[in-house]
Amino acid sequence: MFGSSLARVELPEKIESVEQLEELLSRPYPETVEAMRRVRGDIVVLGAGGKIGPTLAVMAARASREAGVQRRVYAVSRFTRRSAREYLEASGVEVVEADLLEESEWADLPEAPNVLYLAGKKFGTKGQEPLTWVTNAYTPALLAKRYRSSRIVFVSTAQVYDFVHVSTGGATEEGPINPIGEYAMSRLGGERVFQHFASKLGVQAIILRLCYAYELRYGVPLDVALKVWRGEPVSLRVAYVNVIWQGDFSNIALRALERCANSPEVVNVSGPETVSIEWMAREFGRMLGREPVLQGPREDTALLVNTAKCCALFGYPRVPLRKGMEWVAHWVEIGGPTYNAPTHYDVRTGEF
Repeated sequence: MFGSSLARVELPEKIESVEQLEELLSRPYPETVEAMRRVRGDIVVLGAGGKIGPTLAVMAARASREAGVQRRVYAVSRFTRRSAREYLEASGVEVVEADLLEESEWADLPEAPNVLYLAGKKFGTKGQEPLTWVTNAYTPALLAKRYRSSRIVFVSTAQVYDFVHVSTGGATEEGPINPIGEYAMSRLGGERVFQHFASKLGVQAIILRLCYAYELRYGVPLDVALKVWRGEPVSLRVAYVNVIWQGDFSNIALRALERCANSPEVVNVSGPETVSIEWMAREFGRMLGREPVLQGPREDTALLVNTAKCCALFGYPRVPLRKGMEWVAHWVEIGGPTYNAPTHYDVRTGEF
């Protein structure tokens, strides 16, 4: 049922438009279609108005149609980006506007035996610490109580780990955690609150600790490529990262519904490579015809995760890092639109 699939997935040479990009990001893999055939019932995506939610919800709808399964897919968010709402509605996803910080609104959310929880607050934490804690550590309790009878894929972050030396191979799910900064602490708080209520109420769940998803409009590769393109310094304060193509993550998140259990397991989700920022900058320099400006000093500790468990359960990502970087480089060259939302991967203080 689980593990690697060798079915070929065709990848374009270049991506020329937002429409082509979103089609690729929402494209389900064959094993995801099979998972949607086995999973019963409707699906709710909470926090669906962000960067990942729209194409993940559309992927759920596409995979269900390809599996020949009739189900309703709901996308829940405040939808501050109206374009996200329009995209979802045009793709057959039912949109529900709700503020997850308002406890009274949870009762009106649609019933569904399958829930993917993507809500969280990271950027703007500094100066808004109370709101960050409420968003990241309080709403998970509301989630567990409202959907106590559902399977829940709870998306968290690798920021709950401490920085580790590059030689370690990354933090493992069983290793020590030491969140740096209020954002990371609040996300760990959210995990613990959710685990408490999941245990108390018998919720079937799984926790995915995501480490730097990317596509062409945001992410570490885009951050680095833009700096190379503009001749700006590329910091080596955090000299190594893990990244995963957003479409690969979305496929994993949907398949994870089948691994929900009463004692939720934790799975690190990212690409398998420990990626050197210097190497990435030099590669983008080669692709873009620019000489990268590298700014030291180089640190040998970074926020890194070991993804051996994820790869054993769900297989290796389908989009190789170099292919993703080629897409990013071309996107930068043609002036493709971005979210203008840097990841701040090089921040070591935990302040965002």
